[in-house]
Amino acid sequence: MSPRIFLICLLLFFPFAGQAQSDLRQQFVVALGQVEAGNSEAEDYPGLKAYVLYPYLEAAALRRALRRSPGSYTDKRIRRFLDEHGETAYTRSLHVSWMRRLAKAGSWQSYLDYYPARSTEELECLAAQARINLESEGAGIVAESLWLTGGLRHKSCIPVFKWLESKGRLTQELIDARVRMAMEVGNLKLVRSLAAKQGGAKKKRTEHWLWAWRNPRDAISRLAASGDRQMDAEMLGQVFRRLATRDRPKAAAFYDQAMARSQADDTLKLQLAAFIGYRQILNREPEALSWFKRSGTVSLRQVESDWRIRSAIYAESWQDVLMWINALPATEQESPRWKYWLGRAHLAMGDREKALASFVDISGKRDYYGFLAADQISGQYGIVDRPVLVDSEIQAKLKVREDARRAFELWKIGMNDKARSEWNALLQSLSKDEQLQAGILADEWGWWSPAILSYGKAGYWDDLARRFPAPHRTIFTRETKRQGIERSWAYAITRSESMFAADAQSPVGALGLMQLMPATAKQVARQERMKWRGTAMLYEPAHNIRLGTRYLADMRKRFDGHIALATAAYNAGPHNVGKWQPARTLPADIWIEAVPFSATHNYLRHVLEFKATYEWRLTGQYTRLSDVLPPVRGR
Repeated sequence: MSPRIFLICLLLFFPFAGQAQSDLRQQFVVALGQVEAGNSEAEDYPGLKAYVLYPYLEAAALRRALRRSPGSYTDKRIRRFLDEHGETAYTRSLHVSWMRRLAKAGSWQSYLDYYPARSTEELECLAAQARINLESEGAGIVAESLWLTGGLRHKSCIPVFKWLESKGRLTQELIDARVRMAMEVGNLKLVRSLAAKQGGAKKKRTEHWLWAWRNPRDAISRLAASGDRQMDAEMLGQVFRRLATRDRPKAAAFYDQAMARSQADDTLKLQLAAFIGYRQILNREPEALSWFKRSGTVSLRQVESDWRIRSAIYAESWQDVLMWINALPATEQESPRWKYWLGRAHLAMGDREKALASFVDISGKRDYYGFLAADQISGQYGIVDRPVLVDSEIQAKLKVREDARRAFELWKIGMNDKARSEWNALLQSLSKDEQLQAGILADEWGWWSPAILSYGKAGYWDDLARRFPAPHRTIFTRETKRQGIERSWAYAITRSESMFAADAQSPVGALGLMQLMPATAKQVARQERMKWRGTAMLYEPAHNIRLGTRYLADMRKRFDGHIALATAAYNAGPHNVGKWQPARTLPADIWIEAVPFSATHNYLRHVLEFKATYEWRLTGQYTRLSDVLPPVRGR
């Protein structure tokens, strides 16, 4: 057997192999650094050619060549590489850079020949340039489709739009359509630039809209006082919503007179009344429900429709809850959320039979609302574990797939972003059954977040051991015991925050398993008498869990032991939760339903659902949500 074949066999059948595999990984990391620094080429590492990550070395060498020595020779090398490997996670960055190079060089036919299936706005605009320069059929239609957006396009679209104008294809209809789209999203910069291309009444309307958008209080005040024939119904809807967002009291004060003098039909007037209610309920203003009531059952946008019901729930105005849930489309009425609140409304109004029917209908679901419904009827939680059986045939095929092996190797050497890219690309190519088996494979590796995502991609929710893993059990047990909090709660928080990705980073800067902000972690470390060694500590599970559980315990103490308030504070900060405390004591389910941050509202529901699931996973029992959710005391 040749050394090359032996090495391939070693990689295929011993993915967790010892020293030989470890040495290969170390050699690869060193080689990649050298190639990226320009100190060597991929060919300088013949011992790695059989290693599954070798294409990353080749791609790195070609990216550097493209930067340092672009030209026909480099183009030829890249062409050969893409022809051999196609569109993969490791070719993507190189492919995009080469596309830019081809466009800059005016190699338009090559650009279209190698145009990637997964594109970006920049590449789409460059593709439109290619079609224009090659006088391709349909170039004008493509250019017009790029024009029609309310946002600013990538700068590579500028030549495309100039071509449209030069060919007389940038008609007033297209200009007016884009103005309206830009108005819808409030893009003043784009509206101003487009207004210069308009003429006559259209231009005057746009200029009036710009003034009204910048000065919504003055615009609606003028309308209320003396009317405004220039403000049509569409403009009114946009400007009045802007005023209600910026100054709720003024919007409410101007509403009746402004609507009386406006060109709006009754539907728009009622929708704008509901919008005032929407802005008010987000700030816990008691008048919110009365404004929603003025809207009757008129059709609203999704977020306002939800909040119309939630405002009635918050006010415990159960007749309105019934009315507005029954006004929803039939498919929405069947959701566990609205089924539960329908039951709560019937129960509050004394119709126990209808309430029971609603609760029974959803009580078997493993869902936050299903658990609450089960509590109402003293029913069992719908926690059922249905593990996916290992399919040896599919598993064998997955284990020899190069993309699966690349993902595993990248993960093992700590290149987690690239590993996730490889895994996501792999999942896109798999059937549902294969995705489930991939989830099993990732779980066996101890790579929990891709395992969870694989099951989600396949739409299978009942393999609880794999969808709700419990890693770092010794650390979680020790730290939760020390802090006096439930282990199941800490696991639920971590599952919601990072899906157990120790290297997780949020867009706002939270880090690690329990997603701690560095400033918060530093403060908690001081309380724990831990030496702060910088943010690198937060990527170490032991430190992250210790700090995260302490912070969780602190939030619980701050909010008098209330798990819902503490969970919300962990997600949105204690200051916000303090602002959300109600004027009167409320049942916890009502308080949770009225949390104004949608991300925190969803987070709360998931954590509470996950807490019960984890408790069942860890102990075979669960504590009812009703037993851990006492009323939320009023201010």
